[in-house]
Amino acid sequence: MAFDLTSLFGSDDLLSQDGASFPVTGLAENEVIGIYFSAHWCPPCRGFTPVLVAKYNEIVAEKKKFDIVFVSSDSDQNAFDEYFKEMPWKALRYSYREQKNTLSTKYEVRGIPTLVLINPKTGEKVSDEGRNIISEHGVEAFPFTEEAISGAAARKLQQKSQKFADNFGKGFEAFGKEATIGTTGEKVSMEEICSKQYVALAFGGEQNYEKFVLPILNSIREPIWEKHGEKSFEIVHVPWEGSGDDKSLIKQVAFPTISKDAVDETMLKDIFGDIHSPAVVLVSGDGKTVVTDDVARHIYMTKESAFPWTDATIKEYEAEKVRMKERVANAMADGFKGLVTDKRDFLLKNGGENEKIENLANSDIVGIYFSAHWCPPCRMFTPELAKVYNDCKAQGKKFEVIFISADKDNNAYAEYFKEQPWLALPYKERDLMEAVQQAYDITGYPTLVLLDSTGKVLDKNGRSKVQGGAEAFPWGLI
Repeated sequence: MAFDLTSLFGSDDLLSQDGASFPVTGLAENEVIGIYFSAHWCPPCRGFTPVLVAKYNEIVAEKKKFDIVFVSSDSDQNAFDEYFKEMPWKALRYSYREQKNTLSTKYEVRGIPTLVLINPKTGEKVSDEGRNIISEHGVEAFPFTEEAISGAAARKLQQKSQKFADNFGKGFEAFGKEATIGTTGEKVSMEEICSKQYVALAFGGEQNYEKFVLPILNSIREPIWEKHGEKSFEIVHVPWEGSGDDKSLIKQVAFPTISKDAVDETMLKDIFGDIHSPAVVLVSGDGKTVVTDDVARHIYMTKESAFPWTDATIKEYEAEKVRMKERVANAMADGFKGLVTDKRDFLLKNGGENEKIENLANSDIVGIYFSAHWCPPCRMFTPELAKVYNDCKAQGKKFEVIFISADKDNNAYAEYFKEQPWLALPYKERDLMEAVQQAYDITGYPTLVLLDSTGKVLDKNGRSKVQGGAEAFPWGLI
């Protein structure tokens, strides 16, 4: 039985740009349709709509079977009317508010603008990433299947690789003969940089680069070198968007930085497109291949674990996260074995010593403390927890705590751990930390999960329990 599009839109009556009624069934002739959730009052929507209009016109001009239905989140009819004038496609009538809510729920719309791509023959979702797909690839990725998107991305990378090779195929001399490590002043030759298998060009200058991306870039080189060898990877900071004279930023860069004078923005934009910091482009050290367009988000989300951040390594990283979560969740309730790795059977103590994980069995209650240096409520609660912990120790009560960090870099972790008198997982084992968080469904900080001596969960809201202080230990839990 054919899918009934009227069941999706609530009637057979959509609005055309000329104000006439358009039958919903007329959409069935398309190969793909987009449902565009947007609003006149939303600045990101107003920024994306002209882009979508241009891409839509290109797709239609190529005679592709594609259409869009605008589903408004505007506050009144006038705003809807004004906004819809900018759009060449169809719209769900503004008065159909209930159906708008039904569509938002069905396709799990969490914010706007959102472009959901669906198959009009089945009503099934093709992708909820239509905004990114069409912005990035346009008609080249039609009909927006995974295969078509991969093909479009591959062709784009091939084009960029050719331009990259034309300018950098004989080495990175286009960036000068050497670079300087900002934190130390050490000189690194371009010849050495070219000897690396992969080079990440980090376009830095925007505030989010300094705040979020740079600390992670500073932290990933050595773990990658340790696992894959020093010839595997290098990062080059490319001063961008007016950051060339920002000496305070350069002094924070713990990897090679090229001179602003060596940055030919016109050439780089011709190769890589319209670059906005924070962007990180992964290229081959031989100057012949653009490996990945922009890996900044992948690096931010996966750190060094998904290196070199290709589709294959990202998929394997995601699969391993699921496997690790399951392993940790099962092993934590078996004498805390979820904290043990092939190379480590201990936890760190504040003084630099180690504590065997098997010794946790000697505690009556063990708290898993999820916290971070950047989190104000965490910084307020940590001294309170430290007092309870120290009082318990002084009174001979068997209470232990393990710090699981959500800090963004090792320096913040180390600084914060100085304030904590208990145990911790090493910061470099961030994948394990994340798996422990997932195993206990941690969604906010600070969170204190209280376990018994075997690893069984006693209370996931340990913060409220320990308010009773050491005198109330074990807080009615055992």
